[in-house]
Amino acid sequence: MKIAVIAAQFNKEVTDRLLDGALRGLREGGIEVIEIFEVPGCFEIPYMAKKIAVSVRTPHGGRARRNPGGHSGRVAG
Repeated sequence: MKIAVIAAQFNKEVTDRLLDGALRGLREGGIEVIEIFEVPGCFEIPYMAKKIAVSVRTPHGGRARRNPGGHSGRVAG
């Protein structure tokens, strides 16, 4: 599984530690992080997530889409 991570830069001292912990946990779980996107604050996170979702191609050539049976925040291939 490959994922992208979006990190807000507001209060960088805190968000850097959160990002480090998230990346460590993902790597330990065998998940490959393909890119880290930085945004100024929390309000930009949904915009960036949508921008990533509409630009990503799945392994089967389709577009990434919302997971109809799962949590609304997940993006499924």
